[in-house]
Amino acid sequence: MDTYKTEEQQVEELKQWWAKNGKSTIAAGIVGLGIIMGGRAWVDYRHTQSENASALYQGMIIALEASKPDSALEQASRLLGQYSDTPYATLAAMASAKIKVEQNDSAAARVQLQWVIDHGQPEEMKHVARLRLARLMYDAGESQQALATLGSAPPPGFVTSYKELEGDIYRAMNKLDEARSAYRDALLGASKQVSDRSSLEMKLEDVGGEIPKLEIAK
Repeated sequence: MDTYKTEEQQVEELKQWWAKNGKSTIAAGIVGLGIIMGGRAWVDYRHTQSENASALYQGMIIALEASKPDSALEQASRLLGQYSDTPYATLAAMASAKIKVEQNDSAAARVQLQWVIDHGQPEEMKHVARLRLARLMYDAGESQQALATLGSAPPPGFVTSYKELEGDIYRAMNKLDEARSAYRDALLGASKQVSDRSSLEMKLEDVGGEIPKLEIAK
């Protein structure tokens, strides 16, 4: 996954991939496990679970598109309660967290994001949830908790997003040396396209950092 893409782009790509490949991926997994376990009834049960989860997820999307957050939250709650072992539950938790933030219910949003960090799939969604949880903490003035949530080793594909937020947090703490280092690392992991780097460059300059010179791909 390209490092310069925003969290929203990452989530949208995952959703699009799941829309195209999700059912076939689940079906292959169900059949494979069914062969191992030797149970046709188990395969049929898992297939039914997948279909039901998919239907609930589609209902949630329809509610979101119709600007009916309460209905979307109801569908998401059912997904999490009944089909928590499917990727649909992860998307439902992410959507619920976003709705709760829009409703100024940060505590509920944090619960949903922590659930994704602990149980979500695929792995990339855990990283997006971790970023959003850390940002909520940062916005609430909980700088140390936000840094602890981010951790010390950004996963591949998320270096720029992790390091930029880390720089923002250190800057708010007036730890400018740490902020400069984080912003520089974010730039080194970012796209070489000027439009993608300009905001980071401004942040680095604002804390007295020198823009690293990178070879621009032709």
